[in-house]
Formats: sequence, structure tokens, C-alpha cells
Amino acid sequence: MMVVTKKIKKRDILFAVLIVAAILAVLLIPSHTGDDVSPVMQKVKTNDDRVAFLSSMGREVEQQPVEEQDVRISAENDELLARYNELQQAQGYDLTDYAGKIVKRYVYRVLNDPSGDVDLYATIYIHDGDVIGGDVASRCPGGKMRALKAA
Repeated sequence: MMVVTKKIKKRDILFAVLIVAAILAVLLIPSHTGDDVSPVMQKVKTNDDRVAFLSSMGREVEQQPVEEQDVRISAENDELLARYNELQQAQGYDLTDYAGKIVKRYVYRVLNDPSGDVDLYATIYIHDGDVIGGDVASRCPGGKMRALKAA
């Protein structure tokens, strides 16, 4: 039987530990693929902030909202809110966290849309300076509601 021994230096151990740490970091830190639906919690305090947020979603809007009001997110578990919240969850938002709370609702006229639809309005909901949800919808008969982010 043959036994092989080798003296290991401290720098070799340190190097091996650093390599293992780098590999673990690559494996454990999620990468951004662009398909992420989690919204960046964006602070919006002014009208300019809201317009910039909508612009970051690919929406060119009029500079002033056409509607601005306080609304209460329903605390009732109704089908309409559940269906609307499905759209919000697909965008990475969840209005159930705000059930029963009063939030600000801002509506802006959309000036551009890849679909060519006209009479579109972007709605965003703000709570404590955070965007918590929203949509883009047509006010035309039979109009559709879609996500904030332009396709």
C-alpha cells in the first residue's frame, strides 16, 4: 500500500474557499432574465414621478392626470376584485395586501399604444408613495384592459 501526503499551504486553502464561495454566489443569487414580473417598488411622490413611472412602462401619457381621487380597496372577497387582482398579480402587484385601505388613484390619457387603440387611459394606484398596481384600459365600448407595461 502506498500513501501519498502533501503539505497544504494556507494560501491554497484560501484560494479553494474563494472558488467555492464564488460558485455558491453564482448559484444562489437569482439572475435577471427580463421575464421577471416582480415590480420594482418605485417611490412616486410628484406628478412628474408618476409620468416618469408610466414612461418607464413604455407609456407616453399626457402630463396631467384626467382623474385623481382617493379610493378604498374593497375588503370584500368579490369576483370582480379577484379577477382584477389576477391582472395585478401577473404584473407582480397584489391588491389583497391593501384590502380596506384608502389609496390614491391617478388616471392619465395614453398618447401611444403599440396596438393602435385610441381612447386609452393608464390608471395607477399609489399607497404611501409606492405604486401598488394599475392597468391600461380603453374607454371605447368593448374596450380591453391590459397590463401597465407596453407589449
